[in-house]
Amino acid sequence: MFQKFLRLAFFPVIIIILTTATTFVLLQQNIRLGADEEISTLSDNIITAVEKNRAVLDNQPQDQLVDPTKSDLIFIQAYNDDNSLIFSTLGIDGNNQSKVPQGVLDTAKKNGRNNVTWSPKKDIRLAVVIQRFNGEKPGFIVTGRSLKTFDAKVYKLGKIASFATLISIALVSLISAVWAYIETPREKRIRKIIKKEHNILNLEKVEEENILDLEKVESDLVDPKPKKHIKAKSVSKKK
Repeated sequence: MFQKFLRLAFFPVIIIILTTATTFVLLQQNIRLGADEEISTLSDNIITAVEKNRAVLDNQPQDQLVDPTKSDLIFIQAYNDDNSLIFSTLGIDGNNQSKVPQGVLDTAKKNGRNNVTWSPKKDIRLAVVIQRFNGEKPGFIVTGRSLKTFDAKVYKLGKIASFATLISIALVSLISAVWAYIETPREKRIRKIIKKEHNILNLEKVEEENILDLEKVESDLVDPKPKKHIKAKSVSKKK
């Protein structure tokens, strides 16, 4: 019965796990793309404005910094072509001098754009879009936001997916166990055939043993074994 249970439950359980995992990954990517969408739109608008008039970079307010540990508002950074920081509204521990890694800017310089997840500090994850702007004084615009809210959504989604997977596996296991216990008409026929063949084999074995016993008896009758005679010792009587 256990082997039947395994046959019934194995493939449904594998399908459930693969389906849940695939769905979770797709939804996770969708949430991550949602984090990039708004900052990408803002980055495009800033690039358009800067390429028309670079002076707009000199008039950006920097008195209200975005602390990614407390807010998921969008922050903006601007860099010169030599990767020096022009201004930044990103404030980590009250400091607005945090800079994206050199390699991130190099990739944006080569490709024109770069989307990354940046961790400037432990427990801080930022969705960042880096775009290069052209002109007499080219440079880079960086827009980003904290992924804290989005990570919380992914974590919640993971818990729901795990719970749904466990419930589905439990239901499949229960149904498979019940179905494995129930004997189908085909299985009944097979069991009867096996039982019948087993009885026939037992009967043949008994008949074979009887024949061997009979042959042994006949052999003893034809060629009986000589009996051993015990020689009696004569005891002389003392007169």
